[in-house]
Amino acid sequence: MGNAVFAMPAAQGALNILYAATEPRAERGQFIGPDRWREMRGWPSVVRPDPKATDAADAERLWALSQQLTDVQLSGADLRR
Repeated sequence: MGNAVFAMPAAQGALNILYAATEPRAERGQFIGPDRWREMRGWPSVVRPDPKATDAADAERLWALSQQLTDVQLSGADLRR
Protein backbone atom coordinates (compact mmCIF):
# COMPACT_ATOMS: atom_id res chain seq x y z
CA MET A 1 0.00 0.00 0.00
CA GLY A 2 2.83 2.41 0.82
CA ASN A 3 4.19 2.36 -2.73
CA ALA A 4 0.74 3.07 -4.16
CA VAL A 5 0.48 6.13 -1.92
CA PHE A 6 3.98 7.55 -2.40
CA ALA A 7 5.25 6.44 -5.80
CA MET A 8 4.10 7.97 -9.05
CA PRO A 9 2.78 6.14 -12.09
CA ALA A 10 5.44 4.45 -14.23
CA ALA A 11 4.71 6.61 -17.26
CA GLN A 12 5.35 9.78 -15.26
CA GLY A 13 8.47 8.24 -13.72
CA ALA A 14 9.83 7.60 -17.22
CA LEU A 15 9.72 11.33 -17.91
CA ASN A 16 12.89 11.82 -15.84
CA ILE A 17 14.90 9.59 -18.17
CA LEU A 18 13.35 11.14 -21.26
CA TYR A 19 14.08 14.63 -19.97
CA ALA A 20 17.70 13.79 -19.21
CA ALA A 21 18.17 12.23 -22.65
CA THR A 22 16.43 14.87 -24.77
CA GLU A 23 16.38 18.24 -22.98
CA PRO A 24 18.95 20.52 -24.69
CA ARG A 25 19.56 22.42 -21.43
CA ALA A 26 20.38 19.25 -19.47
CA GLU A 27 24.08 19.10 -18.61
CA ARG A 28 26.40 16.14 -18.30
CA GLY A 29 26.57 14.89 -14.73
CA GLN A 30 23.22 16.32 -13.65
CA PHE A 31 20.85 14.12 -11.70
CA ILE A 32 17.28 14.42 -12.95
CA GLY A 33 14.44 13.31 -10.72
CA PRO A 34 10.96 14.23 -9.49
CA ASP A 35 10.63 17.71 -8.02
CA ARG A 36 8.16 17.03 -5.22
CA TRP A 37 8.03 15.27 -1.86
CA ARG A 38 11.27 13.39 -1.19
CA GLU A 39 11.83 13.15 -4.93
CA MET A 40 9.26 10.35 -5.13
CA ARG A 41 6.64 12.26 -7.13
CA GLY A 42 6.55 15.22 -9.45
CA TRP A 43 7.92 16.49 -12.72
CA PRO A 44 11.50 16.20 -13.96
CA SER A 45 13.94 18.66 -12.44
CA VAL A 46 17.58 18.84 -11.45
CA VAL A 47 17.88 17.29 -7.99
CA ARG A 48 20.75 16.61 -5.62
CA PRO A 49 21.72 12.92 -5.48
CA ASP A 50 22.26 11.14 -2.20
CA PRO A 51 25.94 11.53 -1.19
CA LYS A 52 26.39 7.75 -1.47
CA ALA A 53 25.56 8.02 -5.18
CA THR A 54 28.58 10.25 -5.75
CA ASP A 55 31.16 8.20 -3.85
CA ALA A 56 34.14 7.77 -6.23
CA ALA A 57 35.45 4.63 -4.49
CA ASP A 58 32.06 2.93 -4.76
CA ALA A 59 31.86 3.93 -8.43
CA GLU A 60 35.27 2.37 -9.12
CA ARG A 61 34.26 -0.89 -7.41
CA LEU A 62 30.95 -1.02 -9.27
CA TRP A 63 32.67 -0.32 -12.61
CA ALA A 64 35.27 -3.03 -12.04
CA LEU A 65 32.65 -5.57 -10.97
CA SER A 66 30.43 -4.72 -13.95
CA GLN A 67 33.32 -5.25 -16.36
CA GLN A 68 34.21 -8.53 -14.68
CA LEU A 69 30.65 -9.89 -14.72
CA THR A 70 29.89 -8.84 -18.32
CA ASP A 71 33.37 -9.48 -19.74
CA VAL A 72 33.14 -6.07 -21.42
CA GLN A 73 36.08 -3.71 -21.04
CA LEU A 74 35.47 0.00 -21.70
CA SER A 75 37.72 2.91 -20.92
CA GLY A 76 36.55 6.35 -19.88
CA ALA A 77 37.32 7.56 -23.41
CA ASP A 78 34.82 5.05 -24.82
CA LEU A 79 32.09 6.56 -22.66
CA ARG A 80 32.65 10.16 -23.73
CA ARG A 81 31.72 9.55 -27.37
